[in-house]
Amino acid sequence: MRSMFFPSMSTRPTLPSRLSPSPPRRAVVKALPRSPSNSATLARLVATTFSMYCSRPTKRLP
Repeated sequence: MRSMFFPSMSTRPTLPSRLSPSPPRRAVVKALPRSPSNSATLARLVATTFSMYCSRPTKRLP
């Protein structure tokens, strides 16, 4: 039980740590294979994600 918990804890922080700094990247990668022909849809998704992330800290500042 103790041996199983050790690797689990080591793998757990590695996953969120990598996704934490680039959360919008995951959405882009998921949208790429889903609709590669829809360039407009991908651009819109990226713009919306960027706007949301940029709007969050800006709204908290004032």
